[in-house]
Amino acid sequence: MNILFTNLCHHLEVLAEERIQRKVWLNENNDTGEISSFTELYLGIMYDCALDEILKNQDYWGGVPSAVIEELERLGIELKCFKDRVSHILSRETPEDLESIMQNPDWIKISQHAKKILEMWI
Repeated sequence: MNILFTNLCHHLEVLAEERIQRKVWLNENNDTGEISSFTELYLGIMYDCALDEILKNQDYWGGVPSAVIEELERLGIELKCFKDRVSHILSRETPEDLESIMQNPDWIKISQHAKKILEMWI
């Protein structure tokens, strides 16, 4: 697996697990050495891993099942829509704001979707 896919999988693991989000977003029992936020996770997936760009280049995905690619496309759309809906709190990202994101039913569905993708892919 190349470094871009490795990084994408790492971001998906954070997205898929509230326990990890609590560690890196709220610093609860953080033994990872990482500090992050919703915005950093979003930017990591969409820009650092260039999800939109690599999804356009099917040759890049050699060996990755097409069902995984389709689910990643859906996940990208879900993330963009969710970010737009919570944009009013993203300038602050207080612990309370991040907690409200983690408890949001739409976020929980997105997290479950990421978990499904990881199960299909890894």
